[in-house]
Amino acid sequence: MIFKDYSNNNVKISQYKDKIVVLDFWHSACGICFEKFPEVEKLYNKYKNNPNVQIYAVNWFLKDYDKDGDAFNIIKKNNYSFPVLICKDKPVLETLKITGFPTVVIFDMQGQLVFRGDIESADKIISEQIDMN
Repeated sequence: MIFKDYSNNNVKISQYKDKIVVLDFWHSACGICFEKFPEVEKLYNKYKNNPNVQIYAVNWFLKDYDKDGDAFNIIKKNNYSFPVLICKDKPVLETLKITGFPTVVIFDMQGQLVFRGDIESADKIISEQIDMN
């Protein structure tokens, strides 16, 4: 799975081996996604200094709606500090079985998908994963 960061660099989830990786998938036309951003920010702030946890908000780029840079501008405008990645590759959504937004997925330190659900449940799963390692 390859995403793009703010500088248009490739970010591969596999590069975070030995980390718990949390991805919050959202899109810019999703009102519920925006309502959940304070929870994403809270979770990010809780774990941002933990070297074993990496959290990203992953924007599903709507090609007929979004322009390059929109997702980053939205987050910056709303004063959120969590990092954002862009996903334009539909097979990623299919592989992760993401059928609605927002959806949070969590990979364990071995790179295995261990959770697909909502942001409210993510903290418990992250804590459990930390305790296991």
